Parts: sequence; C-alpha cells; structure tokens
Amino acid sequence: IADAAALRDYAPLPAARGDFLFRAGRRAEARSEFEAAATLTRNVRERAFLLARADACGDEGCYQDLDEIRGEGRQEGQQQALRGAILDVLHARGLAAGDTARSVLAAINDPGVLRRHLTRAATAATAEEVFADE
Repeated sequence: IADAAALRDYAPLPAARGDFLFRAGRRAEARSEFEAAATLTRNVRERAFLLARADACGDEGCYQDLDEIRGEGRQEGQQQALRGAILDVLHARGLAAGDTARSVLAAINDPGVLRRHLTRAATAATAEEVFADE
C-alpha cells in the first residue's frame, strides 16, 4: 500500500505509521514518519501537531498519547486567548500596551495569573499597573 502512487503524497499514511511506531516504542522511526507527514500536509495546524509529535519522539519525557498532546494544545490555546483578551481590553479602554508590558504578558503561563491580569485590565489606570506585581 505504501508504494501506491495514489498515496505517495497522502500525509495521513506516514502519520499513521508514525503513530503505530510510537506505540511500539520505536521512537526514532516514528519521528521520521511524523516529520515526513508534516512535509506533506498543507494545513498549518496539522503540520504543527505532527511536528510536535515528532519532537515528542526524541525527548526523554515524551508524550504518552494523543490526549496528552491535545491537553497541552488546549492549555496553550487558553493562554493565548487570555493574553489576547487582556490586550483587547486595554486597547478598548485606550491604554497602550508597550513592549515591556507585552514581554511581561508573554512570559506568563499560569491561566489563574492571566485571569487576574484580565480583571485588572478592566479597571487599571495604565497598562503597566496591570502587570505591577510581575
């Protein structure tokens, strides 16, 4: 099947092989398959997902399954959404978030801290006041 011309550029084939190899503990081979799949897809999110799977194959503390990767992706998405909301609130209130404030914001990964800053962004007199304790 793998040699069929119709499947030569079909990204799910090496992705599936990578998953099977990963589950079999053959991490180096799995990494190669995930990287091959990433080069075949045109979907940016799919490519990022496949490259994350490839990276996980080379780490000592690699991902155990897809749910772990999805969970990490959801957490990163939540962080990005909260950061964006903070900047949107500041912008809507006419408060400029300078480079320093943006750098501080980018370094915060705890969703609870980000939510606290979002609340502050609604009432603070300046963008710097939002991040005063960082």
